[in-house]
Amino acid sequence: MTSLSTSELSAGLPSSYEEDKALLRSNPNPMQMTDDQAKAIIEAGNRIYLRHHYSRNFGKEFEEGYTEDFRIYPETQDDEWVGREKLRHVSETDYGDGTLYMTSLKVLEVFRAGDYLMEWSTYVENNLDRGYFAVQWRFDNGQWRRMRDIFN
Repeated sequence: MTSLSTSELSAGLPSSYEEDKALLRSNPNPMQMTDDQAKAIIEAGNRIYLRHHYSRNFGKEFEEGYTEDFRIYPETQDDEWVGREKLRHVSETDYGDGTLYMTSLKVLEVFRAGDYLMEWSTYVENNLDRGYFAVQWRFDNGQWRRMRDIFN
């Protein structure tokens, strides 16, 4: 398994961090945006997530992509992971040494539902593990953030 550098991985992303952050701060009302706008917001959030994985930066900026009451429901756990601190700990443990990282996130569908965006996507890791995930997004404190995540 070959490991690429942070700059090599980030070079493949089509927009800058600043452009993606601006998208996450736009369109607080899902029912007043188009499907394409909703998908662009989710894709921007996913690119920011990938940048954190590539740089192995799971600190405050990483945590800001999630609501304070964030929950993740992994397939192999009896209990959900609750809160930003738990997410940071799991991310640092699983991805912190740089030998394992996400290589792609592909948005399959995005639905606008009341105050939320619902994402159905696929992921691939550099060890070729792959799967599906669903994320519920909420506009929270001035930007779109992940609120719930379920993956297999």
